Amino acid sequence: MLSIERNPKNRVYFELLVLCFDVCDEFHLVVRNNMGSIRGLEEIINKLKVSLIEMRCESTWASTTLGG
Repeated sequence: MLSIERNPKNRVYFELLVLCFDVCDEFHLVVRNNMGSIRGLEEIINKLKVSLIEMRCESTWASTTLGG
């Protein structure tokens, strides 16, 4: 399991996506609105649309529950 301690940005974010596609058949891309906006998010989502299985707004996913 890969645990990310800080919000990846710019090149690191891109490299993380590349890694996910290289080592996984499928993965969850979690965007947390409460951590601030992500510049270029719409562009990223548009590029991923051809590969998206589904897109949901949730507060619980893969062994994580948001408080609040």
